[in-house]
Amino acid sequence: MINPLLCAIPVSFDIVASTINLISLTMVAGSVYSMMRGFIVPVTFVYSMVFLKKKFSWHNFLAIGLIMIGLVMVFFASISGNSTG
Repeated sequence: MINPLLCAIPVSFDIVASTINLISLTMVAGSVYSMMRGFIVPVTFVYSMVFLKKKFSWHNFLAIGLIMIGLVMVFFASISGNSTG
């Protein structure tokens, strides 16, 4: 039988993450928030390389590069005031 308290650990992290996400959503435009959540893809990519020692091909690096270019464009648009919200 699994101890129910073991479920409390990931649930508590999820509650904290959801709370922080909702607070940040009130401070930025919805479009910027949505695009910045896309940053999870490059972070997962880097963690896969570092911790799991996974090897990726050139088209995976190209895709991550395109995602990063898009995120940088959204970042600069948001700080220049060109986003709605």
